[in-house]
Amino acid sequence: GYYWKRRSRRCYSDVDESTDSGKRILVLGLNEAGKSSFLLRLSRPDAALTSLQPTEGFNVVCINSENGSSLNFWELGGSETVRSYWPNFLHDTNVLVYVVDSADTKRLRCAAHEFQRVLQDERLQKVPILVLANKQDLPGAESVEEIATILGLEELRRRSFRVHILPLQMPSDTNHKSSVAEAKHMIIRLSHEHASV
Repeated sequence: GYYWKRRSRRCYSDVDESTDSGKRILVLGLNEAGKSSFLLRLSRPDAALTSLQPTEGFNVVCINSENGSSLNFWELGGSETVRSYWPNFLHDTNVLVYVVDSADTKRLRCAAHEFQRVLQDERLQKVPILVLANKQDLPGAESVEEIATILGLEELRRRSFRVHILPLQMPSDTNHKSSVAEAKHMIIRLSHEHASV
Protein backbone atom coordinates (compact mmCIF):
# COMPACT_ATOMS: atom_id res chain seq x y z
CA GLY A 1 0.00 0.00 0.00
CA TYR A 2 0.90 3.65 -0.28
CA TYR A 3 2.83 4.65 2.80
CA TRP A 4 1.85 8.30 2.97
CA LYS A 5 -0.92 9.28 5.31
CA ARG A 6 -2.46 12.71 5.09
CA ARG A 7 -2.68 13.59 8.75
CA SER A 8 -4.80 16.65 8.13
CA ARG A 9 -5.36 19.53 5.82
CA ARG A 10 -6.17 22.70 7.69
CA CYS A 11 -7.02 25.93 5.89
CA TYR A 12 -7.33 29.38 7.39
CA SER A 13 -8.58 32.78 6.24
CA ASP A 14 -11.18 31.24 3.94
CA VAL A 15 -8.69 29.53 1.65
CA ASP A 16 -10.49 27.17 -0.72
CA GLU A 17 -9.09 23.74 0.11
CA SER A 18 -10.67 22.18 -2.96
CA THR A 19 -7.83 23.54 -5.09
CA ASP A 20 -4.06 23.64 -4.86
CA SER A 21 -3.83 27.19 -6.20
CA GLY A 22 -1.44 29.60 -4.54
CA LYS A 23 2.16 29.29 -3.47
CA ARG A 24 3.50 25.87 -2.55
CA ILE A 25 5.81 26.05 0.47
CA LEU A 26 7.62 22.81 1.28
CA VAL A 27 8.59 22.41 4.95
CA LEU A 28 11.29 19.84 5.71
CA GLY A 29 13.52 18.97 8.66
CA LEU A 30 14.32 16.12 11.01
CA ASN A 31 11.64 14.83 13.35
CA GLU A 32 11.17 17.04 16.43
CA ALA A 33 12.83 20.03 14.74
CA GLY A 34 9.66 22.07 15.29
CA LYS A 35 7.97 22.04 11.88
CA SER A 36 4.44 21.44 13.17
CA SER A 37 4.90 23.98 15.96
CA PHE A 38 6.02 26.59 13.46
CA LEU A 39 2.99 26.01 11.24
CA LEU A 40 0.66 26.13 14.23
CA ARG A 41 2.17 29.45 15.30
CA LEU A 42 1.76 30.78 11.75
CA SER A 43 -1.89 29.80 11.49
CA ARG A 44 -3.05 30.15 15.11
CA PRO A 45 -0.58 32.33 17.05
CA ASP A 46 -2.26 31.87 20.43
CA ALA A 47 -2.82 28.10 20.24
CA ALA A 48 -1.12 25.79 22.72
CA LEU A 49 1.71 23.66 21.39
CA THR A 50 1.36 20.89 23.97
CA SER A 51 -1.15 18.79 22.02
CA LEU A 52 0.88 18.43 18.83
CA GLN A 53 1.68 14.95 17.60
CA PRO A 54 4.58 14.05 15.28
CA THR A 55 3.61 14.26 11.62
CA GLU A 56 3.18 10.85 10.00
CA GLY A 57 3.31 11.32 6.26
CA PHE A 58 2.40 14.88 5.40
CA ASN A 59 0.33 17.76 6.62
CA VAL A 60 -1.00 20.71 4.62
CA VAL A 61 -1.79 24.07 6.17
CA CYS A 62 -3.18 26.91 4.04
CA ILE A 63 -2.79 30.53 5.10
CA ASN A 64 -3.74 33.77 3.39
CA SER A 65 -0.98 36.37 3.21
CA GLU A 66 -1.67 40.06 3.75
CA ASN A 67 -1.90 40.72 0.00
CA GLY A 68 -4.59 38.08 -0.45
CA SER A 69 -2.50 35.32 -2.02
CA SER A 70 -2.68 31.88 -0.45
CA LEU A 71 0.29 30.00 0.97
CA ASN A 72 0.01 26.22 0.96
CA PHE A 73 2.49 24.81 3.47
CA TRP A 74 3.32 21.15 2.83
CA GLU A 75 4.98 19.75 5.94
CA LEU A 76 6.59 16.33 5.54
CA GLY A 77 7.44 14.04 8.41
CA GLY A 78 11.11 13.95 9.40
CA SER A 79 11.65 10.46 10.76
CA GLU A 80 14.36 8.35 9.18
CA THR A 81 11.85 6.15 7.37
CA VAL A 82 9.84 9.05 6.00
CA ARG A 83 12.81 11.05 4.67
CA SER A 84 13.23 8.65 1.77
CA TYR A 85 9.84 9.86 0.49
CA TRP A 86 10.77 13.55 0.48
CA PRO A 87 11.70 13.53 -3.25
CA ASN A 88 8.10 12.58 -4.09
CA PHE A 89 6.98 16.04 -2.96
CA LEU A 90 9.56 18.38 -4.50
CA HIS A 91 7.62 19.23 -7.66
CA ASP A 92 6.18 22.73 -8.11
CA THR A 93 7.83 24.04 -4.94
CA ASN A 94 7.94 27.84 -4.69
CA VAL A 95 9.92 28.03 -1.43
CA LEU A 96 11.78 25.37 0.56
CA VAL A 97 11.74 25.89 4.34
CA TYR A 98 14.19 23.72 6.27
CA VAL A 99 13.73 23.69 10.05
CA VAL A 100 16.69 22.80 12.28
CA ASP A 101 16.65 22.14 16.03
CA SER A 102 19.56 24.34 17.09
CA ALA A 103 19.67 22.69 20.53
CA ASP A 104 19.82 19.10 19.24
CA THR A 105 23.58 19.24 18.80
CA LYS A 106 23.94 15.46 18.45
CA ARG A 107 21.85 15.46 15.28
CA LEU A 108 23.01 18.66 13.59
CA ARG A 109 25.34 16.72 11.28
CA CYS A 110 22.44 14.46 10.34
CA ALA A 111 20.28 17.52 9.67
CA ALA A 112 23.03 18.92 7.45
CA HIS A 113 23.39 15.63 5.58
CA GLU A 114 19.66 15.42 4.84
CA PHE A 115 19.62 19.07 3.78
CA GLN A 116 22.48 18.59 1.34
CA ARG A 117 20.97 15.36 0.07
CA VAL A 118 17.61 16.87 -0.82
CA LEU A 119 19.30 19.81 -2.56
CA GLN A 120 20.94 17.41 -5.00
CA ASP A 121 17.57 17.24 -6.76
CA GLU A 122 17.68 19.53 -9.80
CA ARG A 123 14.07 20.61 -9.22
CA LEU A 124 15.27 22.71 -6.28
CA GLN A 125 18.17 24.46 -8.02
CA LYS A 126 16.23 27.70 -8.61
CA VAL A 127 13.94 27.48 -5.59
CA PRO A 128 14.53 30.02 -2.78
CA ILE A 129 15.50 28.36 0.49
CA LEU A 130 14.87 29.54 4.04
CA VAL A 131 16.62 27.76 6.90
CA LEU A 132 14.99 28.31 10.29
CA ALA A 133 17.43 27.85 13.18
CA ASN A 134 14.75 26.89 15.68
CA LYS A 135 14.79 26.71 19.50
CA GLN A 136 17.23 29.58 19.84
CA ASP A 137 15.78 30.20 23.31
CA LEU A 138 16.98 26.83 24.68
CA PRO A 139 20.20 26.47 26.68
CA GLY A 140 23.08 25.14 24.61
CA ALA A 141 21.50 26.03 21.27
CA GLU A 142 24.01 26.65 18.50
CA SER A 143 24.03 30.16 17.06
CA VAL A 144 22.58 31.04 13.68
CA GLU A 145 26.13 31.52 12.40
CA GLU A 146 27.16 28.06 13.56
CA ILE A 147 24.07 26.46 12.00
CA ALA A 148 24.90 28.21 8.72
CA THR A 149 28.42 26.80 8.85
CA ILE A 150 27.31 23.25 9.66
CA LEU A 151 24.76 23.28 6.82
CA GLY A 152 27.30 24.71 4.36
CA LEU A 153 25.23 27.71 3.35
CA GLU A 154 28.13 29.75 2.00
CA GLU A 155 29.11 26.95 -0.37
CA LEU A 156 25.51 26.72 -1.55
CA ARG A 157 25.49 30.45 -2.28
CA ARG A 158 28.66 30.03 -4.32
CA ARG A 159 26.76 27.41 -6.31
CA SER A 160 24.03 30.01 -7.01
CA PHE A 161 21.49 28.69 -4.51
CA ARG A 162 19.35 31.47 -3.05
CA VAL A 163 19.53 30.46 0.60
CA HIS A 164 18.68 32.51 3.68
CA ILE A 165 18.70 31.74 7.40
CA LEU A 166 16.73 33.21 10.29
CA PRO A 167 16.58 32.50 14.04
CA LEU A 168 13.34 31.08 15.40
CA GLN A 169 11.94 30.50 18.85
CA MET A 170 8.50 29.49 20.03
CA PRO A 171 8.27 29.69 23.83
CA SER A 172 4.90 29.85 25.52
CA ASP A 173 4.97 33.61 26.02
CA THR A 174 4.54 36.37 23.44
CA ASN A 175 8.25 36.64 22.63
CA HIS A 176 7.88 34.05 19.90
CA LYS A 177 5.66 36.23 17.75
CA SER A 178 8.36 38.48 16.35
CA SER A 179 10.55 35.66 15.01
CA VAL A 180 7.57 33.76 13.58
CA ALA A 181 6.30 36.94 11.91
CA GLU A 182 9.74 37.64 10.46
CA ALA A 183 9.89 34.12 9.04
CA LYS A 184 6.42 34.51 7.52
CA HIS A 185 7.33 37.80 5.85
CA MET A 186 10.50 36.26 4.45
CA ILE A 187 8.57 33.29 3.05
CA ILE A 188 6.08 35.62 1.35
CA ARG A 189 8.90 37.68 -0.14
CA LEU A 190 10.77 34.62 -1.39
CA SER A 191 7.62 33.15 -2.95
CA HIS A 192 7.14 36.34 -4.97
CA GLU A 193 10.79 36.34 -6.00
CA HIS A 194 10.45 32.80 -7.30
CA ALA A 195 7.34 33.72 -9.25
CA SER A 196 9.22 36.51 -11.01
CA VAL A 197 12.19 34.35 -12.05
